[in-house]
Amino acid sequence: MSRFDKLQSLLENGLSTDSHRVAIRFADQEISFNELDLKMRRLAAGLEDQGVKQGDRVAWFMPNCLEAVFTTLACYRIGAISVPLNYRYLADEACHVMQEMQPSLFVYHTDRTDVVSSLMGMVDLLPVFAVGKGAAADF
Repeated sequence: MSRFDKLQSLLENGLSTDSHRVAIRFADQEISFNELDLKMRRLAAGLEDQGVKQGDRVAWFMPNCLEAVFTTLACYRIGAISVPLNYRYLADEACHVMQEMQPSLFVYHTDRTDVVSSLMGMVDLLPVFAVGKGAAADF
């Protein structure tokens, strides 16, 4: 049994036994198994709509936040590889990692817009989505 299967069985067990029970507590937020499943399915469908498929890499540049968890779980759901970038990277450091891994999609937190703006001038264009304050993405 792979780690994904174990994680998936934990989530499915939470859904089947008590879907309204809290699955994640983060800061002052609580996400039930039901809410987590809905967000994960919705984001996984969005990733697939952008052409992400099994084996593709999805890079994300976010602090510890719920969106990072949702992104990772959505990747697991479709068999994509979730690749977190060190949130403290500067543009040239992130550029090196992005060039090596060649992600299919990039998700970043609006707190790092300045770094990402520089980064986008250094790497080939790919679908890019922002999360956080003022972002259009709604996870």
